[in-house]
Amino acid sequence: MNISTLFWTIIIGICTLLFLGLSIAEPELMQSQTGYSDHIFGANFKMVEKENPLENKKISGLQITKISEGKLIAETEIKEGFIVTKLNGIKVQSINGLKKVLRKGNGEVVLEGIYHESEGELKYVFNL
Repeated sequence: MNISTLFWTIIIGICTLLFLGLSIAEPELMQSQTGYSDHIFGANFKMVEKENPLENKKISGLQITKISEGKLIAETEIKEGFIVTKLNGIKVQSINGLKKVLRKGNGEVVLEGIYHESEGELKYVFNL
């Protein structure tokens, strides 16, 4: 690989990072873009899109992969595996989208969603 090829490879890589809105100095944002995030109400989330065999429809949203200390455990009976499809009535499809909706709100938070392979949507309500 010659110097010119190496130079353009680096430039393309940097432009790709900038296009995606990522910064080398912000690994937590990079983690959020891939669908994982820590410490939102004491829970970890990942982006999912699954078929619900009981309702024969596709579910997409943010699945809670782990719950530790925080608002969700203290104020709700939510469990790991819950797929958040809406936050305060707004469809959420990414970690950044979840954070954006939260920044606009205050007071009561309503998480709507479903557990994989269960019928009907559930709501969990808690206060910020």
